[in-house]
Amino acid sequence: MIPSFRKAPRAWLTGAAGVAWLAWLAWAYSVLLRVDPVYRWHLPLYAITLVLTAFPRLLRPRGSIQPRPLHFVLTAVGWSVFVAMPLASLLRGANSTNVFMISLLWFGGCTVLALAWSWLLRRHAWQALPLFLVLGLVALTEPGFVLARLVAGHDWQTIAVLLPVLHAAHATLLFPVANAYRTALAPRGASPPGPAGYLLAITASGAAFLLGSLIWFALARGLVTILGR
Repeated sequence: MIPSFRKAPRAWLTGAAGVAWLAWLAWAYSVLLRVDPVYRWHLPLYAITLVLTAFPRLLRPRGSIQPRPLHFVLTAVGWSVFVAMPLASLLRGANSTNVFMISLLWFGGCTVLALAWSWLLRRHAWQALPLFLVLGLVALTEPGFVLARLVAGHDWQTIAVLLPVLHAAHATLLFPVANAYRTALAPRGASPPGPAGYLLAITASGAAFLLGSLIWFALARGLVTILGR
């Protein structure tokens, strides 16, 4: 009884935090959708994410094939680059060429992020909610530095609206796939991450997405320059 009693307050706090976050997110979208209906493109993203979270086997190898890190990376890159990122970017331009360019633009950051989590998932036994919350913090280091620029401009009202939206949208870039593989890739007998594990995951995620994106952008600019000569 003592162990379960000790775990109860933590579970209650986690659940309360989840409910509070959902309420904040719902309020933020109620504001944004009144201003610009284009944010409706996030709704199918969340719907697909919910389905894949409920049926994680859809993202794992079939039959007797054991899930491996390579399976995770390939599935994560395919999901994030060709499904999640175009929807998270609100399908700007909404034609096949622009959607493909969005996918191509974020290939580097999403690939390095997937590689980082192929390592992180093998270090600890992750639970779904902490995994989602940590993945969403990639929004803090996305290459546009939207939140950093808003903080620098002391635009706290806009931050209050955009923070939960950016967090949720960035979390979906990897969460469905990471959730599907978190048990399969975790070492036998692994424990959940502690404070150091969370700090490592947050730092590694942010650095991987930012550096992967910046390097990929630089390579793309160099290629365009060469082809334009």
